[in-house]
Amino acid sequence: MPGRQHEQRKSARKPKRQAAWISNDAGGCPIPCVLWDLSEGGARLAPARANVVPDVFTLLLTRDGKSHRLCRVAWRKKPYIGVCSSSKTLMMNWTCTLEWHSERS
Repeated sequence: MPGRQHEQRKSARKPKRQAAWISNDAGGCPIPCVLWDLSEGGARLAPARANVVPDVFTLLLTRDGKSHRLCRVAWRKKPYIGVCSSSKTLMMNWTCTLEWHSERS
């Protein structure tokens, strides 16, 4: 289809639609966001204030911060940002954690 970009992802996205929070570890209030989907290599987020999200941050998967992941921004296309981790094991663990939290909700 003309005008469509070719999918470059190695693994399929898995929809999540889960509340999360972005923390820059420098204090201040975490930025609320929606975790839209996950793939083996990363995730797509919709932060409330995408213009102030740092390139590296901690994503809080629970409000109390007990479940969190270190993220690096891979791309920005309003209203979304794409994040990744250099560790495949970390991303697999992230997916398992999110599935566990979804089942308990």
